[in-house]
Amino acid sequence: MLGLNRGNHLTPNSPDKRSILVKSLTVGTFLIVSGLLIGLAPERIFDWLDCPALFACRTANNHAVLIGPDWSLSAARNVTALGSVLVLSTVAITITGLLMVSRLFASAAIYAAVSITSLAAMSYAKLFFSRNRPVEIPALDQVSGFSFPSGHAMMSATMYLTLLFLLEEYLTRPQKIYVGFALTFLVLAIGVSRIILGVHYPSDVIAGWLCGFGSAICWRGVIRSNRKSSAISGGGG
Repeated sequence: MLGLNRGNHLTPNSPDKRSILVKSLTVGTFLIVSGLLIGLAPERIFDWLDCPALFACRTANNHAVLIGPDWSLSAARNVTALGSVLVLSTVAITITGLLMVSRLFASAAIYAAVSITSLAAMSYAKLFFSRNRPVEIPALDQVSGFSFPSGHAMMSATMYLTLLFLLEEYLTRPQKIYVGFALTFLVLAIGVSRIILGVHYPSDVIAGWLCGFGSAICWRGVIRSNRKSSAISGGGG
Protein backbone atom coordinates (compact mmCIF):
# COMPACT_ATOMS: atom_id res chain seq x y z
CA MET A 1 0.00 0.00 0.00
CA LEU A 2 1.14 3.48 -0.81
CA GLY A 3 3.14 5.16 1.89
CA LEU A 4 3.23 2.17 4.24
CA ASN A 5 6.84 1.40 3.46
CA ARG A 6 7.86 4.52 5.33
CA GLY A 7 8.82 4.14 8.94
CA ASN A 8 9.37 0.37 8.93
CA HIS A 9 12.34 0.89 11.21
CA LEU A 10 10.08 2.01 14.06
CA THR A 11 9.17 -0.19 17.00
CA PRO A 12 5.67 -0.29 18.51
CA ASN A 13 6.86 1.87 21.41
CA SER A 14 8.74 4.29 19.22
CA PRO A 15 9.10 7.76 20.75
CA ASP A 16 8.36 9.15 17.29
CA LYS A 17 4.96 7.48 17.23
CA ARG A 18 4.17 8.67 20.75
CA SER A 19 5.32 12.20 20.03
CA ILE A 20 3.05 12.43 16.98
CA LEU A 21 0.04 11.48 19.07
CA VAL A 22 0.96 13.66 22.05
CA LYS A 23 1.64 16.75 19.92
CA SER A 24 -1.61 16.36 18.01
CA LEU A 25 -3.66 15.81 21.15
CA THR A 26 -2.01 18.78 22.87
CA VAL A 27 -2.65 21.22 20.03
CA GLY A 28 -6.11 19.83 19.32
CA THR A 29 -7.19 19.95 22.95
CA PHE A 30 -5.97 23.54 23.27
CA LEU A 31 -8.13 24.59 20.32
CA ILE A 32 -11.17 22.70 21.62
CA VAL A 33 -10.86 24.21 25.09
CA SER A 34 -10.41 27.68 23.57
CA GLY A 35 -13.62 27.22 21.62
CA LEU A 36 -15.58 26.01 24.63
CA LEU A 37 -14.31 28.88 26.77
CA ILE A 38 -16.11 31.28 24.43
CA GLY A 39 -19.34 29.72 25.63
CA LEU A 40 -18.35 30.22 29.26
CA ALA A 41 -17.50 33.89 28.80
CA PRO A 42 -19.71 36.48 30.57
CA GLU A 43 -23.01 37.13 28.82
CA ARG A 44 -22.96 39.81 26.09
CA ILE A 45 -19.16 40.09 26.14
CA PHE A 46 -19.12 39.47 22.39
CA ASP A 47 -21.84 42.01 21.55
CA TRP A 48 -19.21 44.23 19.93
CA LEU A 49 -18.74 41.48 17.32
CA ASP A 50 -21.96 39.49 17.17
CA CYS A 51 -24.60 42.13 16.52
CA PRO A 52 -22.65 44.39 14.13
CA ALA A 53 -21.70 41.37 12.01
CA LEU A 54 -25.32 40.27 11.73
CA PHE A 55 -26.55 43.73 10.75
CA ALA A 56 -23.68 44.17 8.28
CA CYS A 57 -25.13 41.34 6.18
CA ARG A 58 -28.56 43.03 5.79
CA THR A 59 -29.83 46.13 4.05
CA ALA A 60 -30.30 49.19 6.24
CA ASN A 61 -33.96 49.66 5.27
CA ASN A 62 -35.05 46.03 5.65
CA HIS A 63 -33.19 43.61 7.90
CA ALA A 64 -34.98 40.69 6.26
CA VAL A 65 -33.09 41.34 3.00
CA LEU A 66 -29.45 40.43 2.38
CA ILE A 67 -27.06 42.94 0.93
CA GLY A 68 -25.62 42.05 -2.46
CA PRO A 69 -27.08 40.62 -5.67
CA ASP A 70 -30.38 38.74 -5.87
CA TRP A 71 -28.67 35.35 -5.90
CA SER A 72 -26.92 35.95 -2.54
CA LEU A 73 -29.61 34.18 -0.53
CA SER A 74 -29.68 31.03 -2.67
CA ALA A 75 -25.87 30.94 -2.73
CA ALA A 76 -25.69 31.19 1.07
CA ARG A 77 -28.26 28.42 1.47
CA ASN A 78 -26.43 26.17 -1.00
CA VAL A 79 -23.11 26.67 0.79
CA THR A 80 -24.62 26.12 4.22
CA ALA A 81 -26.18 22.84 3.04
CA LEU A 82 -22.67 21.41 2.59
CA GLY A 83 -22.30 21.48 6.39
CA SER A 84 -25.70 19.98 7.18
CA VAL A 85 -26.12 16.70 9.05
CA LEU A 86 -27.70 15.17 5.95
CA VAL A 87 -24.80 16.01 3.64
CA LEU A 88 -22.12 15.16 6.19
CA SER A 89 -23.84 11.85 6.99
CA THR A 90 -23.87 11.04 3.27
CA VAL A 91 -20.17 11.88 3.05
CA ALA A 92 -19.44 9.73 6.11
CA ILE A 93 -21.33 6.70 4.78
CA THR A 94 -19.80 7.04 1.31
CA ILE A 95 -16.22 7.44 2.51
CA THR A 96 -16.51 4.73 5.14
CA GLY A 97 -17.91 2.32 2.54
CA LEU A 98 -15.18 3.23 0.05
CA LEU A 99 -12.48 2.59 2.65
CA MET A 100 -14.03 -0.75 3.57
CA VAL A 101 -14.22 -2.04 -0.02
CA SER A 102 -10.61 -0.87 -0.39
CA ARG A 103 -9.79 -3.10 2.61
CA LEU A 104 -8.63 -0.12 4.64
CA PHE A 105 -10.57 -1.31 7.66
CA ALA A 106 -8.72 0.71 10.29
CA SER A 107 -9.20 3.92 8.30
CA ALA A 108 -12.88 3.07 7.80
CA ALA A 109 -13.32 2.52 11.54
CA ILE A 110 -11.58 5.82 12.30
CA TYR A 111 -13.78 7.82 9.91
CA ALA A 112 -16.93 6.15 11.24
CA ALA A 113 -15.82 7.06 14.76
CA VAL A 114 -15.11 10.63 13.66
CA SER A 115 -18.63 10.94 12.27
CA ILE A 116 -20.39 9.52 15.32
CA THR A 117 -18.33 11.33 17.96
CA SER A 118 -18.49 14.71 16.21
CA LEU A 119 -22.29 14.55 16.04
CA ALA A 120 -22.53 13.44 19.68
CA ALA A 121 -20.08 16.10 20.90
CA MET A 122 -21.86 18.86 18.99
CA SER A 123 -25.28 17.80 20.30
CA TYR A 124 -24.06 17.60 23.90
CA ALA A 125 -22.30 20.99 23.68
CA LYS A 126 -25.48 22.67 22.42
CA LEU A 127 -27.47 21.23 25.31
CA PHE A 128 -24.81 22.17 27.84
CA PHE A 129 -24.50 25.82 26.80
CA SER A 130 -28.17 26.24 25.74
CA ARG A 131 -27.56 29.56 24.02
CA ASN A 132 -30.53 30.91 22.11
CA ARG A 133 -30.24 31.75 18.44
CA PRO A 134 -30.05 35.35 17.19
CA VAL A 135 -33.25 37.36 17.50
CA GLU A 136 -31.89 40.72 16.34
CA ILE A 137 -32.59 39.96 12.66
CA PRO A 138 -34.92 37.53 10.85
CA ALA A 139 -33.42 34.09 10.17
CA LEU A 140 -33.26 33.23 6.48
CA ASP A 141 -32.96 29.47 6.96
CA GLN A 142 -35.00 26.93 8.87
CA VAL A 143 -33.28 25.95 12.11
CA SER A 144 -34.08 24.28 15.41
CA GLY A 145 -32.28 23.75 18.68
CA PHE A 146 -29.68 25.89 20.38
CA SER A 147 -27.06 28.14 18.84
CA PHE A 148 -23.70 27.45 20.53
CA PRO A 149 -21.49 26.17 19.08
CA SER A 150 -22.32 26.20 15.39
CA GLY A 151 -22.85 22.56 14.43
CA HIS A 152 -22.26 23.30 10.76
CA ALA A 153 -18.90 24.95 11.49
CA MET A 154 -17.82 22.33 14.01
CA MET A 155 -18.82 19.18 12.14
CA SER A 156 -17.70 20.35 8.69
CA ALA A 157 -14.27 21.27 10.06
CA THR A 158 -13.93 17.91 11.82
CA MET A 159 -15.15 15.70 8.99
CA TYR A 160 -13.75 17.44 5.92
CA LEU A 161 -10.31 17.99 7.41
CA THR A 162 -10.11 14.51 8.90
CA LEU A 163 -10.90 13.20 5.42
CA LEU A 164 -7.88 15.13 4.15
CA PHE A 165 -5.69 13.60 6.86
CA LEU A 166 -6.89 10.12 5.94
CA LEU A 167 -6.02 10.61 2.28
CA GLU A 168 -2.86 12.70 2.60
CA GLU A 169 -0.45 9.76 2.30
CA TYR A 170 -1.79 9.10 -1.21
CA LEU A 171 -1.36 12.72 -2.36
CA THR A 172 1.71 14.53 -3.61
CA ARG A 173 2.79 17.65 -1.74
CA PRO A 174 1.19 20.05 -4.27
CA GLN A 175 -2.01 17.99 -4.14
CA LYS A 176 -2.07 18.10 -0.33
CA ILE A 177 -1.60 21.87 -0.35
CA TYR A 178 -4.35 22.35 -2.93
CA VAL A 179 -6.86 20.03 -1.24
CA GLY A 180 -6.00 21.48 2.17
CA PHE A 181 -6.65 25.04 1.02
CA ALA A 182 -9.83 24.00 -0.81
CA LEU A 183 -11.32 22.16 2.17
CA THR A 184 -10.30 24.89 4.61
CA PHE A 185 -11.95 27.49 2.36
CA LEU A 186 -15.07 25.32 2.22
CA VAL A 187 -15.22 25.03 6.03
CA LEU A 188 -14.77 28.80 6.44
CA ALA A 189 -17.43 29.50 3.79
CA ILE A 190 -19.91 27.19 5.54
CA GLY A 191 -19.37 29.01 8.82
CA VAL A 192 -19.72 32.45 7.26
CA SER A 193 -22.93 31.36 5.54
CA ARG A 194 -24.47 30.67 8.96
CA ILE A 195 -23.82 34.27 9.98
CA ILE A 196 -25.13 35.61 6.66
CA LEU A 197 -28.35 33.65 7.09
CA GLY A 198 -28.76 35.04 10.60
CA VAL A 199 -28.97 31.66 12.34
CA HIS A 200 -25.73 31.98 14.33
CA TYR A 201 -23.75 34.67 16.05
CA PRO A 202 -20.12 35.01 14.88
CA SER A 203 -18.98 33.79 18.31
CA ASP A 204 -20.97 30.58 17.75
CA VAL A 205 -19.20 30.02 14.45
CA ILE A 206 -15.72 30.86 15.76
CA ALA A 207 -16.21 28.41 18.62
CA GLY A 208 -17.40 25.78 16.14
CA TRP A 209 -14.32 26.30 13.99
CA LEU A 210 -11.98 26.05 16.97
CA CYS A 211 -13.61 22.87 18.24
CA GLY A 212 -13.78 21.38 14.74
CA PHE A 213 -10.20 22.18 13.79
CA GLY A 214 -9.05 20.95 17.19
CA SER A 215 -10.94 17.67 16.80
CA ALA A 216 -9.50 17.14 13.32
CA ILE A 217 -5.97 17.69 14.62
CA CYS A 218 -6.58 15.18 17.42
CA TRP A 219 -7.81 12.64 14.89
CA ARG A 220 -4.78 13.34 12.71
CA GLY A 221 -2.62 12.14 15.57
CA VAL A 222 -4.67 8.93 15.78
CA ILE A 223 -4.46 8.45 12.00
CA ARG A 224 -0.71 8.98 11.82
CA SER A 225 -0.17 6.79 14.88
CA ASN A 226 -2.20 4.02 13.23
CA ARG A 227 -0.20 4.52 10.04
CA LYS A 228 3.04 3.98 11.95
CA SER A 229 1.64 0.82 13.51
CA SER A 230 0.55 -0.48 10.11
CA ALA A 231 3.99 0.16 8.71
CA ILE A 232 5.59 -1.77 11.56
CA SER A 233 3.28 -4.75 11.25
CA GLY A 234 3.26 -4.66 7.45
CA GLY A 235 -0.54 -4.49 7.42
CA GLY A 236 -2.92 -2.10 5.71
CA GLY A 237 -5.40 0.43 6.93
